[in-house]
Order: sequence, then structure tokens, then C-alpha cells
Amino acid sequence: MKGRDESCVSVYRCEQRELSAWKEKLSEYCRNSGQTLAATDCRAFTEDLIETVRSHSAMEAFYGRYTDADVLLIGDMDSVSGKESTQNELVRILRKRQEQNRLTVLAAEQNTDHLALGAELRKILQNAVEEPQKLLDEIRRERKWEKMNQRLRILFIGNSHTYFNDMPDMVARRFREEGFDCEVTMIAHGGWYLEQHVKEPDVRFNILSGHYDYVVLQEHAHPFGPEEKFFEAARMLSQWIREAGSKPVIYMTWAKKEEEHEQAHMTEVHKAVAEENGALLAPVGENWWAYMRSWPQIEMYYEDGAHASAAGSDFAAKYIWETIRQDLYRTE
Repeated sequence: MKGRDESCVSVYRCEQRELSAWKEKLSEYCRNSGQTLAATDCRAFTEDLIETVRSHSAMEAFYGRYTDADVLLIGDMDSVSGKESTQNELVRILRKRQEQNRLTVLAAEQNTDHLALGAELRKILQNAVEEPQKLLDEIRRERKWEKMNQRLRILFIGNSHTYFNDMPDMVARRFREEGFDCEVTMIAHGGWYLEQHVKEPDVRFNILSGHYDYVVLQEHAHPFGPEEKFFEAARMLSQWIREAGSKPVIYMTWAKKEEEHEQAHMTEVHKAVAEENGALLAPVGENWWAYMRSWPQIEMYYEDGAHASAAGSDFAAKYIWETIRQDLYRTE
């Protein structure tokens, strides 16, 4: 940012064609850091402004919608070309956010020289730091330095949906990339229910004596149920986990490839179990199907239509990592 107008360092710029990708990245950043994101485009902003004026609504509420968010993403900057009133209100909001040192990302076409922009808005766009990735990389470097060698121990208890593709190690690798000294331990047997783990002395011993920060619990998925046994086993395991000073994490699995209709029930029960035990919830199954529809070219299932492919296990690892990671930063 050297050589740039210091009053503009909180404003970043990306290309309009990258807007969707940056919305996803900034949403993840805000989720992980406990911040708020407001995302809009200049057309919607203009309509909001017109409606506010037309209905004689308080302008303070209008400004607040854009100044109060920790991060603001505004797309389609080209559409304000020639719209003086919209540009003036936009500049007012951007200046206010700069005073508060709040992050703003503006999406516009690469060359804006041809646009009919006022002097102030043009200056903001010209001084905006290109490639918001630089900001996120800087944040990650700072966090990695803060977390360097911080101890993190995670125990996974479950069955093949836990050990397939060495999924716990995928979680560990994500934490190690952030600088954590992360170690994972796994107790998993094919086809087992959590009820069976409760009856094993080594499971109780591992929980109470392993000095874990988090214990991830995964119930039998195919078939799913009976749910009463899931509740009962989770209660006992969560009790041991809290006695040890650790935190329980409920790992929500997914329905079989041809049985999407089963997912709603699985999701409901996993949420109830997590709530009853005050546990964190890694909502893998709840997000599984939407991801498959968005990325149909990625095969999420192993050839049996039940277990995860390598990509599916990585997806599960990402949600478990995000769940624990958010709790770590929230606790701090």
C-alpha cells in the first residue's frame, strides 16, 4: 500500500467478473472472524436510496445499512456512471467507513476511465488497493504468526465415515497450515454406533486422560437410528468430555446418494443432540446436497454411494475445521 493515499487504505478493489468468488471469500472470512458482511450492488443501492427518499424514511437508517457492517462489498460500480446523487451518497458512506477503518471492497470493470464519475468517487476508485487477496493473505499471515506452535489436540470417535480417506488428518493439515501444533487421534471401527464406543473402556480412558481440546463424535449413518440410542450415547460421551475439560463436536453425516430424502431427519436429530449437550455442530450433511448441486462435476461419493470420495472427505474436513476454528477465535 506504499505510495497510496493513506485515507483510502481500507478500500479494496476487485474486477466485476470476480464478484461472486469474492463474496464467498469474504463471507468465509467474516464467519471465521466473527464479523458482519453487507453485500450489495450499485443498482440495488440506488433503488434503496430512491425508496428511502420517496417514503420519507430516516436517512440515518439508510446509511446504517452500509456503514455498520464490518465488511462491505459493493458490485457493479459501473452502473453509477452519470448518476450524481447516487455517487454523492455512495461517497458519503465510503468516507464514513474510511473514518471507522472498516473494510470495503468495490467491484468494477478493469478500466473505469470512460465512466462519468465525480472527482471524489473517481479518486476513491483510483486509490483503492487492487486484489483484495493481499488483504486476506496479510490477515492469514498475522494469524499464523499468532498461532505458531499453539497446541491443539483433537480426538475423533466414529466409524468408517470418520476413517475413510484419513479424514482426521485432512483436518489436522488445515490447522497446521495456520501454524497450529495440531495432533489428531482416532478411535473408529467400521459399522460402529456411538453406543458401542461407550461400552469400550479404552474410549473413556482416552477421553479422560488424553488431554484433548476437542472430541469429534460421529454416529452411525446408514441406516440412521434409532435416534434414542444416539441421544443416550452422546449424553454419556459428552459428560466424559466435559469432565476432561474438552469440548464435544457433533459431526453430522450425510444420507446415501439415492436417499436425499433422509437428510432432513438426520439434520434435525444431529442439531437436537448438539443442542441438548451444549456441543459444537459440524453441519457436513446439511450442506452436502447444496454443494453437490452447485458443483455437479465433483463426485462426492465413493463407488458404494454411501461413503465419501476423497473430495467428499475433504468437504467434511473443511466443515469440522471451520467449526472448531470459529470456536477457537470466538473463545479468544
